[in-house]
Amino acid sequence: MISRRIKTLASLIDREERVLDVGCDHAFLAVWLKKNGHSGPIACTELREGPRQNALRNLQENGIEDVQVWLTYGVENVDFDADVIVMAGMGFTTVTKIISGRPEYFEGKRMIIQINTEVDKLRRWLMDNGFRIDDETIIRDYKYYEILTVSIGEMQLDEQQIRFGPCLLQQKSDVFVECYTKRIAKLETIRDSLPENHPDLSRIQEQINEIKKVLN
Repeated sequence: MISRRIKTLASLIDREERVLDVGCDHAFLAVWLKKNGHSGPIACTELREGPRQNALRNLQENGIEDVQVWLTYGVENVDFDADVIVMAGMGFTTVTKIISGRPEYFEGKRMIIQINTEVDKLRRWLMDNGFRIDDETIIRDYKYYEILTVSIGEMQLDEQQIRFGPCLLQQKSDVFVECYTKRIAKLETIRDSLPENHPDLSRIQEQINEIKKVLN
């Protein structure tokens, strides 16, 4: 069963675009795209032979023969002229290391990035390294995922935009409100469990106040 996260990633890709899925796992994205009429070429990369074989097996079982899966780190040694590069399910350090390791490969390309934690650090890094966020979306699929569409360019973000996302703040979707309403409830539970003189109380209350200000 294809997850909502994979389907959302696929929905951000135009039917004719040339797609490179970095760290493709079982190549679920490539399979979903091909089965839903994607006409552009697709290639994938994997760091280890075991996951690469899993991807190749899944592609074969779904009758897909025209998707390459390279054994490489990130985009090293990749000879594929992609329009869009997907980096999903990895960590902040891995994604930024991949981009920094071969920056010329990302010129003129669109990136779809989804990391599981430290999204605020990613936004700050993008701002400081010559990238701009063109769009963002937040979904719930067992947990909450923030997905960024990125290209080369300039942007200036304030601290609130770095933490919550410039586009997400503008959209304030139902999922965004749900996510941060639950975050408030969790922080309030932690706050109420601490003694009155606990050193973290003021920090937790500041976080609660900041989120309430954003939601209001």
